[in-house]
Amino acid sequence: MDPQLKAALDDLAAAVEKREEQYQQYLRLQADFDNYRKRSRTDQENAVKFGTEKLLKELLPVLDNLERALAATEEASPLKAGVEMTCRQFLDVLSANGVTRIEALGADFDPNLHQAVMQEDLGEENKGKVTMVVQQGYMLSGRLLRAAMVQVGM
Repeated sequence: MDPQLKAALDDLAAAVEKREEQYQQYLRLQADFDNYRKRSRTDQENAVKFGTEKLLKELLPVLDNLERALAATEEASPLKAGVEMTCRQFLDVLSANGVTRIEALGADFDPNLHQAVMQEDLGEENKGKVTMVVQQGYMLSGRLLRAAMVQVGM
């Protein structure tokens, strides 16, 4: 074979190999960019969805105090009606922002949703069940905002 032809074929083979390496590099870069774009979109959605989490956590004790005031007021007092309306409005605002109450009473104890602060022997039928809610728990768009403090039957 002609040495010039052999050199040209070797150069062509090297160029094809280099092009293949660059193409593979391009594909990896494109995949990395697609992953970055998806991750950025998810981060942005989460920022919108959970951006109010800190504020909502700080407002929950206010709701707890409203509920305590409601429990402490006399049955037919105008104060109770006002506190009930305020509490209902507060819950409506929380609900409109994706906050839901964890229904714990009577449910099976779930350490992902409940924080056991007391245990009491209340019979076999209540074993492992939430028997009293000390402090309500809340979820924010499916994410735990605050665990419910509960008493568990043993």
